[in-house]
Amino acid sequence: MRTLMIAIALVMGPALVLGHDYRPGDLNSRERPALSTTGVPPMASLREFATDTDVLHYRLDIAVDPQGGWLGGSNTITVRSLKDGLSTFRFGLTDALTIGAINVDGAAATWQRIDSATVEVELGRSYDADETFEVNVEYEGEPESDGDWGSIVFRRRSDDVWETWTLSQPWWAHTWWPCKDYIPDKATADLLITVPNDLLVASNGLLLDVQDVGTDQRQFHWRTDYQIATYLICMAITNYVNYQATWEHDGGDMLLDFYIYPEWDGPEYRAALLATQDMLDVFSELYGTYPFFDEKYGIYQWAYGGGMEHQTMTGQNYPIEWLTAHELSHSWWGDSITCATWSDIWLNEGFATYSEALWFEFKPGSHGEVALHAAMEDRRPSPSLESLYVYDASDMNRVFDRNMSYLTGAWVVHMFRHELGDEAFFDTLAAYRALYDGDSATTDDFCAVAEMVTGRELTPFFEGWVYGRGWPRYRYAWRELELGGQSYVELYLLQMRSAVFPSLMTMTLDVATDSGGNESRYQIFNDAEVEHFLWPVADGVIHAFELDPDGWILRYDDELADEFVEGPPKVVATVPAPEASVEAGAVAELSVAFHKDVNVAASDFELVEAGGATVELTLAYDAGTFTATLTPAAPLPAGNYTLTINDSVTDVAAGLALDGELEAPQKFTLLPSGDGEPGGATVVHFTAGLLLGDLNCDNELNFDDIDGFVLALGNPEAYVAQYPECNAARADINGDGAISFDDISPFVSLLGGS
Repeated sequence: MRTLMIAIALVMGPALVLGHDYRPGDLNSRERPALSTTGVPPMASLREFATDTDVLHYRLDIAVDPQGGWLGGSNTITVRSLKDGLSTFRFGLTDALTIGAINVDGAAATWQRIDSATVEVELGRSYDADETFEVNVEYEGEPESDGDWGSIVFRRRSDDVWETWTLSQPWWAHTWWPCKDYIPDKATADLLITVPNDLLVASNGLLLDVQDVGTDQRQFHWRTDYQIATYLICMAITNYVNYQATWEHDGGDMLLDFYIYPEWDGPEYRAALLATQDMLDVFSELYGTYPFFDEKYGIYQWAYGGGMEHQTMTGQNYPIEWLTAHELSHSWWGDSITCATWSDIWLNEGFATYSEALWFEFKPGSHGEVALHAAMEDRRPSPSLESLYVYDASDMNRVFDRNMSYLTGAWVVHMFRHELGDEAFFDTLAAYRALYDGDSATTDDFCAVAEMVTGRELTPFFEGWVYGRGWPRYRYAWRELELGGQSYVELYLLQMRSAVFPSLMTMTLDVATDSGGNESRYQIFNDAEVEHFLWPVADGVIHAFELDPDGWILRYDDELADEFVEGPPKVVATVPAPEASVEAGAVAELSVAFHKDVNVAASDFELVEAGGATVELTLAYDAGTFTATLTPAAPLPAGNYTLTINDSVTDVAAGLALDGELEAPQKFTLLPSGDGEPGGATVVHFTAGLLLGDLNCDNELNFDDIDGFVLALGNPEAYVAQYPECNAARADINGDGAISFDDISPFVSLLGGS
């Protein structure tokens, strides 16, 4: 199934673990910033023209002096025009660094500073769409670290050891190298970094070459041929010990490349790093093969209190198990597919934080789902007035708020997995990766992929949990009913909302009942503030009733209502049953059973024969059994019929209209009726006098019916489309109300008897 969905998708087209304070944004606004105008300082003037060009490649060639706090060199930017008449190009570079010269295609260019972070270059001529040009920027100076975390750090680690490392997230790459710092514009890169010859350089991609430069310098040439966002390009420089290993995979062996402070190097530290081997196995099984298999996965040590998922070369202070899992999983969610705006940061951090829990669920020797739920409890966020979507993406502390972007984001992924079920959830991730690998995506993009894979309307889930705010709190009451010899449970459910938490959280809820130690599980779909659900249960007195027994939903404590609140009536049985096939002349009367006493009249029912002829009916109603009996003037002749029970039917207790929809997505819908709310007719189709097994409707039962039977068994909707005058109910050979593999044997027997 997953392979199929990848094919369909292809055809159709930081782990910064410190918590931060946050400021409330405009939570009532649903306007989402456009990609080209995500005006986060200090790069707003660059992003204003970001969609005019596509950077194809960077060739950064610099020397770095960790002790002196200096760097200098050049960057050659290969650019493709995305419009006709392009005459200028903007890139980011802090004014703390001095520009020596700028050339365009080898000729000196005129340039000017737009602001402290942005430079505009005159290209010398107009470029039309798809034409390319090269901008070479020579620069040098003592860069000033910016941002809360340090975009570039020069520090003394001991008396005679210095180090330099970078952390450009979210928009600080321009503080140490000239680039177009705009998430959706990814490029490939050559990174040539010259340092004192007693130091090593860790960076992105593969190390192609190390050359001596002069008497006391070495140049390290790193290259990545994978698309990479500018904030993920990094360098880390000090007197590292380089420890290498391999990850064995079906596609071959991949380099694991580790850079360790000498004072930390030892068997324990190395063993902790090698946990990545099992993690690569687990995540590659869940998400598809590691995205940068042709290059490497590396970890370098740094003096930062957490980690950062620089593509193919993660910075970590120590290889703590959960942190290593978090940063590695960013290779899929954050590096390979990057959030297209910082407003959508949960697509990076929520997925990576949830991956920590998935690691504990699927790691060798795990207790499985028990470990998953334990891990998620450890990551339970605090209630917040914020939305998961970051409406004010100029506030870096809000973007990387641990409670929201990390923990709440992880819980939204967790709940979405439960909403879809494991197969559809992981199929969605596979299709999402197939469509956006090496690219960037928004929340709406992810939702659209999930809807494509599942065929479901999932926007309401994201409207509540991502764009809305608050957690649900449920008030409920339940009662048992005995109807026609069948036991039922009826549930009244209220999703309590307030002005502070106005969002309706639309999702599937698990329900558990306990009858003398025998627990049963059911699922209901809650998409309204007040709903009533009814379903059949096994015989026996119910001693306990619980919502969300396994704790899949992020919610406040439930509240048991003092009294059951009456809901709308529902249809529990009809004769003939929905989609039934009966003998011609066998239907002398029809019946409709409700789950409670109703106000009913003959005008509430309509029986129509195919072709539009209405059959007159006489009504008799038994208030003791809640059953309406409908009698035609004569037994029904052969034909296709539609019986409609209109929502003009109301219940006696509360006067509420019939909840009559047949809601299941498959063609054959089992009663009781309803979507949980008053309103909606029950429409029952049945046939009289049609031959079971005659799937091509030629009034004969023979081997010509096999193709139709196979189609009705596998795809009833496709069967109806191919045989519009026929009825798929003919494939329900055993008469259990559903087409299934249980019908194969009796179908073969019918053919043999013919």
